[in-house]
Amino acid sequence: MEDLKKLKAGLRDPLLVLAKFFKKLSKRQQHLLIGATSILSIFFVFLLSRAIAELLFVVAECVHLGGIVLLLYSVKKRKSAAGISLRTQYLTCIFLFVRFYCSLVMEKDIHTLLDLVTTVLTVYVIVYIKNNLQSTYGKADDSLKVEYLLIPCAVLAFLVQPAGNHVYLHRVLWAFAVYVESISILPQLKMMQNMKVITELFAAHYVFALGCARGLSFLHWVFEFALNGTAVYTSMGKGLWPLLVILSEIVQTGIYADFCYYYVRSLLRGDSVIKLPV
Repeated sequence: MEDLKKLKAGLRDPLLVLAKFFKKLSKRQQHLLIGATSILSIFFVFLLSRAIAELLFVVAECVHLGGIVLLLYSVKKRKSAAGISLRTQYLTCIFLFVRFYCSLVMEKDIHTLLDLVTTVLTVYVIVYIKNNLQSTYGKADDSLKVEYLLIPCAVLAFLVQPAGNHVYLHRVLWAFAVYVESISILPQLKMMQNMKVITELFAAHYVFALGCARGLSFLHWVFEFALNGTAVYTSMGKGLWPLLVILSEIVQTGIYADFCYYYVRSLLRGDSVIKLPV
């Protein structure tokens, strides 16, 4: 016991040590130390921000992949597809496959691999639900027609796509994937609205995971604009394409933010269900 007391007495809070050291300095020395620390902090944040900006999009895709894994685990464990929109899964599969193909022929990077894995898992979720859990799937609530979303996206992709040296068809497909991704979650949210009260929380957890991925992607663009300013906008090309890309990001983030607000509010209240507004 005495040895323990001596050990505790010998231990000193590092913050208190720094505070006492700071107080012993003169005013001029304190100001110089604060200034130097501020400059080093800003420089460190700048370097960290550049690294974060590059990593955020990859992390966002990993979170999306994690959401698909969570969904697959949940439906297999519960033996139920209640609350899951197959129409959203169809749209997700479409934009992921198109994006994977474009990435394969245009970029071939880490995003290509992540899109491939996420596409395969999404296809597996669709096949598993249709073959094993069709009786638990709420088809009546999953009422938003996919063609009403795909046709406008296809028309818009032919009208507005990125400029560049790539083949015209590939640029159209890339634009199509961007537009479809921005509205792919709508059938799932519409289904949840039709249900009014979400009792199958794993469906809500899945959408929240996608919302987190979307938030990370949005932060990626925030960092890019903060670090590079208007150069990011001009690097996307000319015409309406840069504007529509930014608009798609804002629309997606807004759609998910609305759901995430009610999701977090219900959890903080300790509710066993998620209540959405009509």
